[in-house]
Amino acid sequence: MASLFEKGSFFVSKPLHFKYIIEDADTMSIQAGFSVPKRRFKRAVDRNRIKRQIREVHRLNQHILKESFLNSPKKISVLYIFAKNEILTINEIESAVIGFYKHLSKS
Repeated sequence: MASLFEKGSFFVSKPLHFKYIIEDADTMSIQAGFSVPKRRFKRAVDRNRIKRQIREVHRLNQHILKESFLNSPKKISVLYIFAKNEILTINEIESAVIGFYKHLSKS
């Protein structure tokens, strides 16, 4: 994941920011990291809840990425960064993640 910060690209789909890198590989793989800043949510309970929501949305929708890169396997590393000051519903998070996946499938 170190190359993610050096050579990675950045995409914003509110309320999430995405730092990602796509590399050629022999088999399809997706690495994911999740971040909720402590300065936005002081209580660990709130940060963990948001991370659980983002993880669940990623798990349920990662098939979109796998299908779009079916013909050319890639290694995709993504860091999901929550950038809102309030806890949102899972549907709002899901729409941001799906928007990001559609952006990736175009590139």
